[in-house]
Amino acid sequence: MHSFPWQAQSQLLSPIIAASIQGMRPNSSEYGNRLLIEDIAKSYNPTRWGAVQELHKPSKAHNDQDTHQHVVETLGAWPPSLPFRVRVRGANPTANLDFLDVRDTGTDEEAADFVRLMDSEIDYLQRHPLREGPSNFWVVRKSTDVALHCQRQWEFRQAAWSFELAIQTLRTLSELVGLNGLKEFVFEVMGPGNHRQTVERENTAARKEAKEMDQDVVHWITYVESLSICLPIPPSPIRALFYHHPHPISQFSMAEASGADQLANLHLDEVTGEKISKSELKKRQKQRALEEKKKEKAAAAPSKPKPEKTASVEEEESQLTPNQYFEIRSGKVQRLRQSKAPNPYPHKFKVTTDLREFLPRYESLKTGEHLKDVEIRVGGRIYTKRASGTKLVFYDIRAEGVKIQVMCQAQEATGDVPFEQQHEHLRRGDIIGIVGYPGRTAPRNRPDGELSIFAREIILLTPCLHQIPSEHYGFKDQEQRYRQRYLDLIMNDNSRNVFLTRSKMITYIRRYFDERDFVEVETPMMNAIAGGATAKPFVTHHNDLDMNLFMRVAPELYLKMLIVGGLERVYELGRLFRNEGIDLTHNPEFTTCEFYMAYADVYDIMDITEDLVSGLVKHVTGSYQTTFHTQTGEEYQVDWEKPWKRIDMMGALEEACGEKFPPGEELHTVETNEFLKRILKKTNVDCTPPQTNARMLDKLVGEFIEETCVNPTFITGHPQMMSPLAKYHRDRPGLCERFEAFVCKKEIVNAYTELNDPFDQRLRFEEQARQKDQGDDEAQMIDENFCTSLEYGLPPTGGWGMGIDRLVMFLTDNYSIKEVLTFPFMKEEQNAGKDKKTAAEVVGIKPEVEEGIRESDPDASRALLIDHEMYSAQVEHVRRT
Repeated sequence: MHSFPWQAQSQLLSPIIAASIQGMRPNSSEYGNRLLIEDIAKSYNPTRWGAVQELHKPSKAHNDQDTHQHVVETLGAWPPSLPFRVRVRGANPTANLDFLDVRDTGTDEEAADFVRLMDSEIDYLQRHPLREGPSNFWVVRKSTDVALHCQRQWEFRQAAWSFELAIQTLRTLSELVGLNGLKEFVFEVMGPGNHRQTVERENTAARKEAKEMDQDVVHWITYVESLSICLPIPPSPIRALFYHHPHPISQFSMAEASGADQLANLHLDEVTGEKISKSELKKRQKQRALEEKKKEKAAAAPSKPKPEKTASVEEEESQLTPNQYFEIRSGKVQRLRQSKAPNPYPHKFKVTTDLREFLPRYESLKTGEHLKDVEIRVGGRIYTKRASGTKLVFYDIRAEGVKIQVMCQAQEATGDVPFEQQHEHLRRGDIIGIVGYPGRTAPRNRPDGELSIFAREIILLTPCLHQIPSEHYGFKDQEQRYRQRYLDLIMNDNSRNVFLTRSKMITYIRRYFDERDFVEVETPMMNAIAGGATAKPFVTHHNDLDMNLFMRVAPELYLKMLIVGGLERVYELGRLFRNEGIDLTHNPEFTTCEFYMAYADVYDIMDITEDLVSGLVKHVTGSYQTTFHTQTGEEYQVDWEKPWKRIDMMGALEEACGEKFPPGEELHTVETNEFLKRILKKTNVDCTPPQTNARMLDKLVGEFIEETCVNPTFITGHPQMMSPLAKYHRDRPGLCERFEAFVCKKEIVNAYTELNDPFDQRLRFEEQARQKDQGDDEAQMIDENFCTSLEYGLPPTGGWGMGIDRLVMFLTDNYSIKEVLTFPFMKEEQNAGKDKKTAAEVVGIKPEVEEGIRESDPDASRALLIDHEMYSAQVEHVRRT
């Protein structure tokens, strides 16, 4: 067993190495110990180390807790108190290294066993050339790792000898094969052959594993190379130290050892001041000479101005203001109108393919597959235009709510117009016709191509004179969307889907009634009397008859007169006009559906309502459950499935107010009026004048009952005075057989058993007239013609009316009625049209003189002026009356 005098060995180290060793802290990883030796090497030759450091990327450190390899704890100093033990198994030193382990308290005897083990390892390396097989290389690697782990407990100064052991192992490796030989051997043993083979591997997992192995090999090579170059420690004194060289240990010092053996084969690089090999020096000199020639050549050559990237016409036009773009575009289109090359407004383009059918029909095409024998002719609006040079142009077009890419290549172009001229006039927003064939692109940067139309010819059908909003920013201004609904539909698919849903709903309602033998009819829009509903009408004037007329507030009276005439089941879908407030749920004109069914009562109508509406919701949305969001952000989950909840009006009011209401037959009296005023005051409910009994009851219902109706709910048991056209209740005096259906706290349906008693009907009309005298502008007037029709006999009839707009709001999740009307009523814009030129004015087109009127005819101008003044006077007369 060898003994190691710690003080003598410490004297072998230079002050720099000793300081480095003393300053290091314990490290539990192989990587940390490598850094220690690298720091020492760096201190000897910092210039050379800077270059080596870029090459050296240490591999992932081993976890000593997970593997027995590379585990040696506190080998640098082994007092009995330190935990260390070596288990030696068998005579093979290579195998023994695999069983280094940390166990109980170590002893001097165990430490001696380890020194013998390392002795045999070095001897084994010297006696067996590395090129004999892979196992020998693993011996070197294990020996090196074990030596490096000896640096862990740097708080013990006696650990200095283990540093020498690490250097000895590296020197032995370098002497046996040399650095270049080591590189080749490492790649042969550890690598997958070479890097080219790694790239060619098809299996992803194998390629990843091979790549990691290659990286590990490179890390080892650069690590060993960096130490061998930078550490000025020749092998002989280290071997003498470890193997008890005959020379005394004290004769060697680190400074003396840095002499001839290492520096003999190195040459000075005068540029960097480094000592490098002869081959490396020649390589650097050659590279510097080439760079110098390049610089001389570049200096002698005349300077070329960098070509400026020219923006496309479309990019330049995108920087214009809307007015500038409009004027320039109008001028270009006018020149096309004059030259007809091409005609910007052709009469006809034959479309043979619906884009809604194109996508599912050709979706199965594979990447790069084309069907050149199939001709596609479609029309659509350009949303984006992208050019790649002058020979390739892409368009994104939309038609029927479908978006498709159009790919235009110069080599595919046909027709009389050259490729460039087909595309130079086209801009975003233009409507074009495409003649081509279907196919799927084959892009280089992704595996799957896009289904496209490969165009052979592009024809301008209608130019767009205005800039359309970009797809990035869109068209979001709410008021402008309502005023310019055409642009809203161009830019926003949501708006389009709302109106498609609306059309789908109306179609379903018509089919529902048609299948049940109802007859769709049309009744007058203008009436001499505004009857059929309690609402304030619009007034218009008929010039020839010189009489005021009222826009209809409801078609009810006309439909019931048709029932009298024998059309026993009738319905009408149409517009109504009510001169009332405008808010999120009310518009001056709106759409309703009303039907009247002979020999039915309010209970039959309830069943029809549940069946119709729940079936409609299922048909449109695919479910009975929908979601609705209010303006304030409340979310309502609505269940439309029948049966619906039913609430009695008077019973619910008594429960909400905590007081007993007068009986039904007294609800129209003055005493009830005082009672209702007291209830309004008690409950803090405001009712604007006139405070009639009907209006006050309606306010209470809105406050306490309607607010509870989120899911579809029927409110029944209305007082007769609130329903002048409904039949009295068969069991409850003073009330009538009527219901209102509410959803999300809003009314959608109003229905009742129709009053067919001409005596009772006249009394109801007279009560309404009395309320009108009290100031209620919404009260109905007496319709003598309708009263006369009842005298001919109206069979027992059930009547029903539903607001289409409000139902569309609920099913499309829009809290504003303006979202579901194609052109909602809007206030007049201030300064609208002022200083705004039309396209004709921009290009200088003057209007043609109407036939029979000369432009300078003063009589004609005077006649037009008089007619306009008469019209203005009539409008003012209607307004006053």
